[in-house]
Amino acid sequence: MAKLPEIITEINTSLKTFQFADKRFQHAFSEIVEIVPKKDGDITEKYPSTVSNDGDIVKFTIDDTFGFQLYHRHTGSVFNETPIEEQFGNVIVREITDNMIMVMMGDRDQIKLTKEDIITGVQLGFPLELGKAFLETNTLDSAQIIQGEFNLDREALWEQEFGTRFSLKPHSIFLSYSYDVVTRVRKNCIKICE
Repeated sequence: MAKLPEIITEINTSLKTFQFADKRFQHAFSEIVEIVPKKDGDITEKYPSTVSNDGDIVKFTIDDTFGFQLYHRHTGSVFNETPIEEQFGNVIVREITDNMIMVMMGDRDQIKLTKEDIITGVQLGFPLELGKAFLETNTLDSAQIIQGEFNLDREALWEQEFGTRFSLKPHSIFLSYSYDVVTRVRKNCIKICE
């Protein structure tokens, strides 16, 4: 979880710069969302939403005025202390693996691309490592991105993310991509109260 929002911003920047630079994608990229349940009587719906530190919730909505949108969701984390032989003096290094998914939706008619084109763009534009300047600025020893797999099951993904009746148009693109962010950080170097 070390500097995860900054890493997601870097991923979005890489995708926007290299594969999705066209104006069709100009308002497409969102940051990390959480699934927020909303109960209405006996029915519970789920909404991907950004949640501020003050508790303000902004629901992610599918906006038909944009041909393509995406968001990232943090699904879990694993913390590991590195073996003692990899430590240096009293510096304790932790490795953190954050499990992520990136959910993408689009309108084939508006963007004039297929889901296969989107998949190719993601595979080619997704960074695998972050540069030295980024690591130094964010006090990370390393940051590696491990590519996962694409989920093309639109109905199951809709249920997972929204929990409502499946309601996409036949020409809609709706898929997700799983990936892991593996960071190594010195235990005493990250300040959470910046």
